[in-house]
Amino acid sequence: MRNLFIVNDHSSHPLDVDVMRKRAESCLEGDVEFAHIGGKNDFHDAIRRAGESGEEVRVFACGGDGTLNAVIQDTIGYDNISVTNFACGTGNDYLKRFDRPEEFQKVESFSEVEESLVDVIRLNDRYSANVVCFGFDARVCETYEKLRPIRFIGRFGYHIGCVISILRGVFQPCRVELDDGYVHDDDVTLVCVCNNGWYGGSYNPSPEANVKDGMLDVIICKRISRFTMVRIISKYKKGLHDRISPKILEYRRVRSLRITPKNPSPFNLDGELITADAAEIEVLPAKMRFFYPKSVREIDP
Repeated sequence: MRNLFIVNDHSSHPLDVDVMRKRAESCLEGDVEFAHIGGKNDFHDAIRRAGESGEEVRVFACGGDGTLNAVIQDTIGYDNISVTNFACGTGNDYLKRFDRPEEFQKVESFSEVEESLVDVIRLNDRYSANVVCFGFDARVCETYEKLRPIRFIGRFGYHIGCVISILRGVFQPCRVELDDGYVHDDDVTLVCVCNNGWYGGSYNPSPEANVKDGMLDVIICKRISRFTMVRIISKYKKGLHDRISPKILEYRRVRSLRITPKNPSPFNLDGELITADAAEIEVLPAKMRFFYPKSVREIDP
């Protein structure tokens, strides 16, 4: 067994690698290796070597949801690699599906682990473990990325980004086609495609989302005014979509969809941004091996 730690040196809670290495070597079974995102020890090559070795490898994505996203771009496709999120980022929303997410902050917690096969989202040639967003939420993420370097922003950055994006305008033209035959070809405020239900630190628009059901929970918010956005955002945040008029919000469960904006636009994948003129999105059932401390329990939606 090998343990490969991928450390995001730009995470909000930087790690002391020397201390981490000593703890890992003392309590984990097998060899311990470290690679860095943005460092000389390139993590892409480290994952490729691990995958091509054929031996069992556990990869620790040390950072937030964006770090986990960066890691799975390389690990998907290697059956001998399992992945986890060692929580030291601004947001670790993927871990909110466990009853004790704080356990993912301790190396010692991983001395005994369990493992699950979980779904991932594919968007064109990219992957997402958690949520894909288009429209308002992607523009919020885009604004947040510009604010992130400001030291005091921290976990309030997403909320500040929301305010700025509301002031700039909340809808854009787009065509959304779902595999169940539903088509929306008009302005949209946002499209949120959920594998897991949480994102943005405190948003849980799809409490029913389940990473093991082979389905995507899709929320389409149609063209609305700034006033309506402010009025419904609390309900959206809590996943109370049944309390929002279907004239405003459409909630469906599908396996695939296509989003075609009028112009190339940002898409948010677990906090990471890409720009695309069209997005083919589908669920890949049981595509990722995810391991977690034996001391925690998965929460059923």
